[in-house]
Amino acid sequence: MRKQTFMNEIVLNEKQKEILVRHLSGWYCPFYSPEEDQLAMNVLIEMAHSLRNKLNARDEWEHKYNMNLMEWFWSKIPNSATEMPFTRNKNILT
Repeated sequence: MRKQTFMNEIVLNEKQKEILVRHLSGWYCPFYSPEEDQLAMNVLIEMAHSLRNKLNARDEWEHKYNMNLMEWFWSKIPNSATEMPFTRNKNILT
């Protein structure tokens, strides 16, 4: 029950959702992104690290998600599969 509570606390704004989907789709590059996007990505990384530590999910992150923190984080967001589906390496924003 405790793990579910943490996952229900994940609240992303529209910019964070956009950046996360772009990242997972292979269309986010911090070197060519505006500062606003970079800041949103930094917040996402901090949220993901914090959640991973709260859930003590290092093994799941390392083995099931091959150390891909953002894919692991995406899997923990309630309704993420139905809310904003993505296909890796395809432009979903068009």
